[in-house]
Amino acid sequence: MESKFIWIRRSGLFLSLFVCFTYINAQETPTVNTIEPKASEEKKVPDWINNLKFGGLIRFRPEFKRNYDYSNKHTATVKAVASDGTTPILDSTGKQVTYIQNKEADNVEFVGQKVQFSISTNFSKDVEGKITFQDARVWGGQTGSINGLGTANANTSESVDIREAWIEVKNLPMDLNLQAGRQIMAYGDLRLVAHLDWMNVGRSFDGLRFKHESKYLSSHAWGMVISEKDSDIVGNVSTATAGDAYFTGWYNTLKLHEQFNMDLYYLGIHKTWTQANAPAYTIPNAQITVQDRTKQRDNLLTFGARLTNRTKKNEQGAMVATIPFDWTFEYAIQTGKSGEEIQPAWDTTWGSSKGTIYNVYTPYDPTNPGASSIIAKDRKLYKEKVRYDSFAFAFDAGYTIQKKFRIGVEYDVGSGDPNRADGKKSTFQNLFHLNHVYYGIADQVSWQNMVGKSINLKVKLGEWGKLMLAFWHVDKHKSQDAWYGVAGGSSTTASTESKSNSRYVTTDVVTGRQVGSLGKHLFKEYDIQYDVDYKGVNWSLGGSAVYAGDAAKGTRDNTLEIQQSLQKTGTPPVLTALAFNPRATFFYIMMGYKF
Repeated sequence: MESKFIWIRRSGLFLSLFVCFTYINAQETPTVNTIEPKASEEKKVPDWINNLKFGGLIRFRPEFKRNYDYSNKHTATVKAVASDGTTPILDSTGKQVTYIQNKEADNVEFVGQKVQFSISTNFSKDVEGKITFQDARVWGGQTGSINGLGTANANTSESVDIREAWIEVKNLPMDLNLQAGRQIMAYGDLRLVAHLDWMNVGRSFDGLRFKHESKYLSSHAWGMVISEKDSDIVGNVSTATAGDAYFTGWYNTLKLHEQFNMDLYYLGIHKTWTQANAPAYTIPNAQITVQDRTKQRDNLLTFGARLTNRTKKNEQGAMVATIPFDWTFEYAIQTGKSGEEIQPAWDTTWGSSKGTIYNVYTPYDPTNPGASSIIAKDRKLYKEKVRYDSFAFAFDAGYTIQKKFRIGVEYDVGSGDPNRADGKKSTFQNLFHLNHVYYGIADQVSWQNMVGKSINLKVKLGEWGKLMLAFWHVDKHKSQDAWYGVAGGSSTTASTESKSNSRYVTTDVVTGRQVGSLGKHLFKEYDIQYDVDYKGVNWSLGGSAVYAGDAAKGTRDNTLEIQQSLQKTGTPPVLTALAFNPRATFFYIMMGYKF
């Protein structure tokens, strides 16, 4: 009995000690919910995420164009026959005479769309980056799934691309910034280097650009790859067919005064020159081949200067003057060598009758004696390298009354080439321009073989927007040269020209016209444009009436050519000459929202 009592007493003592220990331990140990994290243990959001910026653009533009070939018709080449409807009319060489006939109406209308979304950030104080995605398309140009069953955009090229993707490292030695990747460039008045945002796709460059910015000097130097013929080893295939090509430049702006800036620049396009025609014959072991020119370079070098008193940037980002009178003058020259070699222009004896005296030697092929002399003519003792030799200048001035009305004038010249077969390329090359803001909004001409004169009026209407009226008169600089469109390419059917590329010959061998009678006037253009911001959306309406001159008339109204061809054949058939319609029209409506 006593032992049992002792066990109970000891058990009570142990139980009391356990309860006390548990109570004390509970008082000294805090619960998990009461623990406060230390400030140093907080998770910090990276700076580049805090610095993220988003932006974008949505834009739609219907365009309507009529009679851009100045005949109001497309044309077809028809073979001439006699009045019986079957007997062919032949010329003096025995070939059947052809003429141009009206076919169908010439009207163009479409809706262009551009959608952009951009992300930019400062990764650190000295590192910034940006990427811009863009979808550019024509409505209906890439057929989607109309019935909802097919694959959208099946068998079509995609429209989504990267407009910008670059990183910029700042505060390098000599106060330089380095921008690398796909980037947009715009300099001066955008006549030679521009973003081309008026178009649906726009223009971007891939490469490196060094920048220096200070109070009195802005200096940018770059090297861009505009064409790459080689693919890499992991399957990124290059689709370039023109070979390697590069765009280099050094653009400097001297900020001399609040009313005077001077731009001095160099722009270079360097590309591979590929021989157009392969040799017709080769002789085994005789080493008689046309000289290999694929390793030669086509180097077009542009040097220029721009003077202006438009030194202040306004709310829209445009450069304006601080006084009512504003002006800009720009002059550029082009030099370099194209890589092409031709017969010397000074050698008037060059020809089939005396060509053999200029050969290194005259080979003989016993298997084909008649081919030997042909091969020999490909190996001349001397040739002439074709050089670039052109110029352009522009003068634009205006006076603003009461900060609302600006009356302006403009005079532009892009040199032309009177003889495109000699050793000089005298047609100015317009490079990477934005011609839509110059030479008329109908986009009829580029800064090549042209003399343009304009008078214009701009009116600020306050909350009601802006109105612009302009008149343009554009001629050729050289009648023998072509009419160059807004993209810079020439069209041999757009205007009269010396198709034989001759400067002094009395008659053009193709058209039969006297060179002195070639047309020089290209067109007159009347423009109107209205812009307004309404409901947060930018609205723009514009229209042009274009009246072509004698340079186009001589090509479109080809009655003279038909008669000259038929004089050699006897009784002419009944022909309908292509009628010349000088008037072309252009109209657009654009709405865009930028965020």
